[in-house]
Amino acid sequence: MLVELWQVAVFIVAICILILTIYVINTLQGINKTIEQLRTFININSENIHVLTKELVEISKNANSISEEFTKDMDKINGAIQSIQNTSEMVEETVQMGKDHVILPIMGLVNLGNGLKNVAQFVHKKDS
Repeated sequence: MLVELWQVAVFIVAICILILTIYVINTLQGINKTIEQLRTFININSENIHVLTKELVEISKNANSISEEFTKDMDKINGAIQSIQNTSEMVEETVQMGKDHVILPIMGLVNLGNGLKNVAQFVHKKDS
C-alpha cells in the first residue's frame, strides 16, 4: 500500500480541523460585525437617551410646578367658597333679623291700624 491507513486518518482529521477552523473564523467575523453594530447602536442611543433624560427631568419639574400652582389655586378657591358661605349665612341672618325686627313690628302696626279702623267704623256705625 502506498499510503498507510494512519496517514489517511491524520489527513482526514487535518481536513476536518481546517474546515472547523474556517467555520470558526467566519463565525467569529460575523460575531465581530454584530458586536460593532451593537456598539454603534448603543452609542447613538446613549446620546438620545441622555437628551430624553434631560427632557424628562424638565417635564417633571414643570409638572411639579403646575401641581404646586394648582394646589395654591385650590386653597384660594376653597377660601373664596368659605367666604361666600359666610356671606350667605350673614345675609340669611340679616334677612331673619329684618323680618323679626322690622317686618313683624310693621305687620303688627298694620294689624293695629286695621283694628283701630274697624273699631272706628264700628263706633261710627253705632253713632249713626
